[in-house]
Amino acid sequence: MIPEVLAVFAVSVTALTTPVVAAHTSNVANTAADPAASIMQDPPAPTSGGIRFAFKGQSWDQILDYFSRTTSLPIVRETEVPKGSVDYISARAYTLPEALSTLNQLLQTQNVMLRVEKDKLYLQKLADMKRENIPTFVNELPATVTDDTIVTLMLPLKTARVGPISTQLANLVGTYGSVTALEAQNSLILVETAGQVRRMLKMIDSIDHAEPDNEVRFYPLR
Repeated sequence: MIPEVLAVFAVSVTALTTPVVAAHTSNVANTAADPAASIMQDPPAPTSGGIRFAFKGQSWDQILDYFSRTTSLPIVRETEVPKGSVDYISARAYTLPEALSTLNQLLQTQNVMLRVEKDKLYLQKLADMKRENIPTFVNELPATVTDDTIVTLMLPLKTARVGPISTQLANLVGTYGSVTALEAQNSLILVETAGQVRRMLKMIDSIDHAEPDNEVRFYPLR
């Protein structure tokens, strides 16, 4: 039996830069009587409350379909949609960037994610993300980069040796990520989600401190 669809999306008009598909919901009684119809029903009409998630026993295919219809962003499926169902209920409302970030964090548990490119979303394997034109930064990540974003960070070290650190950090990255040691520059290149890169930066910072400047003082002889 197809799980009852309980996903509710309410999209803020001010949160989207693209038109939103307006629609109406069926009442609960009709949905219960005809569960198959609930899969095809349109998402609720936009309100000022933002996007709300209430997934109970829904398939990934249903969730992606609703997200696409609600945001008017078509999804190009470059990889197979994950199997299984999803239970995720949140009381809060999300802006479009927050909703996409939250959905990606759920998808990443299935080793896939949505990549934004112009006016489309691409469902892609995490392992393939390194070949894409992902954001690249030096030294630190801007606060505006969401934790679900796959990034490349180049980090010059101050005093620690890059070899031992890269060996330890390699155990912390997923199969889709990488840690590269640049011995000549004593620098690291990290490829991972922004959230994981931030965690690794905290670890690196705890052991890679700049040495205090040498100070020379002259004392008169007596």
